[in-house]
Amino acid sequence: MKFLVLLLLSMLYFVAANHGQSVQFRKLTSNQGLSHNTVYAISQDEKGQMWFATREGLNRYDSYQIKNYYIKDSLPGVSPDKIAAILCKKDSIYIATEDGLYIYDQKTDQIARSQALLARLSVLCLFKSAANVYVGTTNGLFKLAGNTSRLISPKNSAVRAMEQLSPDRFLISIGNKLEIIDKEGKVWKTFDAHTFAPLAVGNFDVFNMYKDGRGFIWLCTNHGLYYFDNDRQAFVRLHFSHAESREVNTVRAITSTDKDLLYIGTENGLYTYQLSTGKSENYGQSFDNSPKKLNDKAVYSAFLAKDGSIWLGTYFGGINYIPSNTYAFERIMAQDNGKGLSGKAVSQMMEDSNRNIWIGTEDGGITIYNPLKDSYSYINKTTSPFYLSINNVHAIHADGYGNIWVGTFLGGLHKFDLKTQQTTIYTNKPGDTNSLSSDNVYAIYRDSRGTLWIGNQAGVNIFNYQTGNFSRFRPEVFGNKFIYDITEDKNGDIWFCTRFAGIYRYNPIGGSFNHYSADGPNPVLTSNQVISLYQDSKQDLWFGSLGGGVMLFDFKSDTFKSFTTADGLPNNNVYGILEDGAGYMWLTTNRGLSKYDPATAHFTNYNNKYGLPSNQFNFKSYLKSSEGSLYFGSINGLCFFHPEKIAAKHPLVPLIFTDFQLFNKTVIPSAHSVLPKQIDYTHHIKLSYNQNVFTINYAAIDYANPGSTNYAYYLKGFEDRWNYVSGKNSITYTNLSPGNYTFYVMALTADGAPQSVQRSIEITVMPLFTRPS
Repeated sequence: MKFLVLLLLSMLYFVAANHGQSVQFRKLTSNQGLSHNTVYAISQDEKGQMWFATREGLNRYDSYQIKNYYIKDSLPGVSPDKIAAILCKKDSIYIATEDGLYIYDQKTDQIARSQALLARLSVLCLFKSAANVYVGTTNGLFKLAGNTSRLISPKNSAVRAMEQLSPDRFLISIGNKLEIIDKEGKVWKTFDAHTFAPLAVGNFDVFNMYKDGRGFIWLCTNHGLYYFDNDRQAFVRLHFSHAESREVNTVRAITSTDKDLLYIGTENGLYTYQLSTGKSENYGQSFDNSPKKLNDKAVYSAFLAKDGSIWLGTYFGGINYIPSNTYAFERIMAQDNGKGLSGKAVSQMMEDSNRNIWIGTEDGGITIYNPLKDSYSYINKTTSPFYLSINNVHAIHADGYGNIWVGTFLGGLHKFDLKTQQTTIYTNKPGDTNSLSSDNVYAIYRDSRGTLWIGNQAGVNIFNYQTGNFSRFRPEVFGNKFIYDITEDKNGDIWFCTRFAGIYRYNPIGGSFNHYSADGPNPVLTSNQVISLYQDSKQDLWFGSLGGGVMLFDFKSDTFKSFTTADGLPNNNVYGILEDGAGYMWLTTNRGLSKYDPATAHFTNYNNKYGLPSNQFNFKSYLKSSEGSLYFGSINGLCFFHPEKIAAKHPLVPLIFTDFQLFNKTVIPSAHSVLPKQIDYTHHIKLSYNQNVFTINYAAIDYANPGSTNYAYYLKGFEDRWNYVSGKNSITYTNLSPGNYTFYVMALTADGAPQSVQRSIEITVMPLFTRPS
C-alpha cells in the first residue's frame, strides 16, 4: 500500500492509455423502458438482476426487459420516487428516498415503507456490513435491526457516504467532517479542516465512497478524487487527467475491476485509470449515439457486476454499460484517435514476417496492427514513404521478395518495396497491353514457381519482375471476367474464382483449363459468383459464394459438395473461410459467423448478440495468424479470437422465471392468488380445471450477449422429450387435462451445451369434481 501511495504521488504527468481493444458502450434509456434517464445508483441482487435508482422510480433489468416500480405511499409535496440510493440484501431491496426508507420484497413484488425508521427522514445513503444495515439521513446515521433502528451519530448531521475500513471500523462523511467510527457509532478519529485541507472549502461535498478489490478506499468529491492511506491515516489526491477543470474534478462515482483499472465517473465523462502505469483515457459524450462514447457526459453512479461488466448511471443518458466478453470475440473498430482501424469496411488482411496484421479497408486505406504492442500505424493517401493513390483497398499480398503488393478499386496496383522504402503505382494505360488491364484489382498471388498473378475486373495479368511490365494471361479465356480470388493447390494447379463465371482451374504444365459452372445441363456449382477460396490442413479446397453457400472440392471425384442454409448455415452468402487448430471450419456470412464441425456435420452460428461487430461480414476478409488467432472483417470493423476460447466451457448464467400468465394475463402474487409469491419463488402451482391455459416466461441473465441464449424445455406428464426453441423465452400450454405435471427448462450455449442449472416448477390441474379427503 505504501508503494502504491508513493507511485501515485510521484506521477507528474500522464500518458493516454491504450487499453487493448476499444471500449464499447451499450445504452439503456427511456426508449428501452427506463422510468427516467437520470440514474443515481446501481446495484445487483443475488439472482443477478440489475437495479437502477432513478429520479422517478426504481427499475429492474434482467437482460431482456426493464420493469418499473413506483412508490405510492408518500406525503404531499415530496417525491418518494426520486431515489438517492439502493441496497440489495437477500430478497429485499432497500430504497433511499427524500420521504424515508422503503423496502421492496422480491417474493411479493411489492414496495412498502420501512417500519424501522419512525420519522419520514430524507435518506441519503445506505450501507450493509454483515447482517447490519446502516442508513445515512439528513438527521444522522441509523443502525437497523429488524424493524427497529437506533441513531448512532449526533442528530441534525447529514451522513452522505459510508465505507468499511476494517471489521469494526467505518469511514463516514458527516456534516462537514470525515469520521472513523465503530459499528456502534463511537468516534475513533475525526478529519476536519486542520487534518484534511479540502474540508476548509465551504462547498466541499463528498458524493460517494468506494472500496476496491485491493481494500483501498476512494473518496468521490466535487474537488477531485482521493485515496485513503490507512497506514498514514491520511487522504491522497489522485490526479487522473492531464487537464483539470471543475467538470473533471467533480467526481461522483468510481468502481474498478479485479485488476488495477479504475473507472471514474465525472461531470466530464468516464475516465479509465491504470494504477500500475498511471495511464488514463477519457470517454466523453457523443451526439450520434456512437458505441465508443457515452450518450451523456455527466456520470452519477458506477457499478461492477458479477459477470465483470461495468455499469454507469448518467444524468441525462440513462444507463451506459461496458459488457464483459464471455464468448471471447474481440473487436477492432474504426477510430479517429489512432487507436483503431482507419476505416469501417474491412477487406483483405495479411500477416507480415514481423507478425504485424495488415488490414485493408474500403474507406480508410491500410491499418497495420501490432498484436504484441497493441499499437496501430497507417498507410493512406497522405502517408510516406508508403502511400496509396486511393484509400479503397481490396487485396494485400507479400511476394517473398521484399515487396508488399496492394490492389485497390480505381487506384490500380501498388508496390511497397521494403528494402528501398519506395512506393510504385501501376495503372491501366489505354492502348498499352503491357499495363494492367484494369485499375480495379481484387486478387494478388505469387505461386510456387515465382509467378505473380494479378486478378482484376478485366481478367488476369502476370507481372514481369525484370521489365516491370504486365502481360495479359489467356485473354481468350478470361477476357473481361471479374477475378476475385487466386490460389495454388497441392498439385501446383492455379485456381481462379470469378465474380460471375464460376471457377477456373489451370494446369501450368499442360496449359489446360477446367471450368466449373452453375450453368448448363450438368451444373457442378450452386452459384457462379465465387468470391473466396481457402485450402485447409488436408489441402482440400473450400469456395465461398454469393447465394450458393460454401462448396468443398473433392479431388478424387472432381466434384463439389455444397453446404447451404438447408444444412444449417445462417445465410448462403459466404465471404470468408478459415480452419482452426482443432479442425473446425469458420465461415462468415451476411447473417453472422458459423462454425462447422466436419465430424458431426453440425453448424454453430453466432451473430452480433454474441459480441460480433456486425452480422454482415465483408468479401474475402479473413486471416489466420501465425499464433492461431482468426481474424474476420465486416462492414463495421473486424473481430478476432482464439478458437479454443470460443470452444471452452462458458460460465453458467442465472436462469429465472420472470412471469406466469393465465389466459395471457399476468398473475399478481397475493395470498388469494394461484401465486402466493412471485413465480421465481414458487415451487408448486395448483390450478383449477378451467385454468388450464397458462404461459410461463423465463430468462437467462446474460448482459454480455443479451438475447443470445438458446433454451430447451419440456412438460413432464404431457411430453416425453425436450423441445429446443433457440431464443424463445416463453411457452404457452392450452387445455391440459387434469393431472400432475412438472415443467423443466434450461439455458443452452450457441453450440447446445448447458449454460444454466435446470429449473423446474410442479403444476397441478385439478379435476372438475374432487372427492372429499
